[in-house]
Amino acid sequence: MLEHKNLKQLKVIDAVIEHGSATRAANHLNISTAAVSYILKQLRKKYSNELFTRTRTGMNPGALAYALQQEYRKLQPLTDERKNFVISTYAPFEYALTSLLNAHDDRSPSQTIRFSRLAETPDRRLDALQRRMVDIDIGAELEHSPSIVSAPYLHSEMCVVVRKQHPVIRKQCTLSSWHTHYHLLWYRGQNMAEMIMQGNAASTELLASRKIACESSNLLNMLYHCSRSDHIMLMPSFFIRHFGHLFAVKALALPEGISLTFNCFLHYHVSMNSHPKLMELLALRHQLQ
Repeated sequence: MLEHKNLKQLKVIDAVIEHGSATRAANHLNISTAAVSYILKQLRKKYSNELFTRTRTGMNPGALAYALQQEYRKLQPLTDERKNFVISTYAPFEYALTSLLNAHDDRSPSQTIRFSRLAETPDRRLDALQRRMVDIDIGAELEHSPSIVSAPYLHSEMCVVVRKQHPVIRKQCTLSSWHTHYHLLWYRGQNMAEMIMQGNAASTELLASRKIACESSNLLNMLYHCSRSDHIMLMPSFFIRHFGHLFAVKALALPEGISLTFNCFLHYHVSMNSHPKLMELLALRHQLQ
């Protein structure tokens, strides 16, 4: 068991691990780089351990650095050890994962899975992972962070969704229908479409030319509205396979000339590497396809 540590020193260790360099850690803590270097020097001398290995890409923490970080986490009121295992993701993933996890649930009674809504911006999502307020983040790929692991989780073709009794769009959605009808937009913040969907240049132009009736971050609400109007919307085929039966809608292929795919990633803090629940979620991705 590690002896009691100076909280300020532990905070510096935590910041260097999360941000990958003394300079970025200093900027985050609003102190000088020299102050960070001095504290690291004190700790190296105290423990006769380098703590970090300098590389071209930054400072790689050793086992003792990670142990000191865990001590700091335990001392933080907001990051005390939780009984909940927090998964932050989109509502459709929550629906699908709840069913799959409950099918072979072997959690101890003291641990509860708690789903939370994804933060609106990538920076806030990354901050929640770094501060360990969220254990697993499943969504659009986040920018690289030294302490956060990003793993491909789901690849799905996009489709057009309309109500089953649509008066015009029957078995296919033409380019004419695409331009004539209003669209419902699943809005998850600025540039969300570019973050989760990939396609050719023509597809990008067609996305930009849509007539938007309304937008919402609540995908299930948009799907319900779609089932009761003549509007159309884009959705990953994966979502329709898992809960399309709950609404009076049908999924159709994209109009000719449009090619779009949905790409989703699972993110977690590097200290979660061997967590059994993480292993279970990674195994379940094959059942989600």
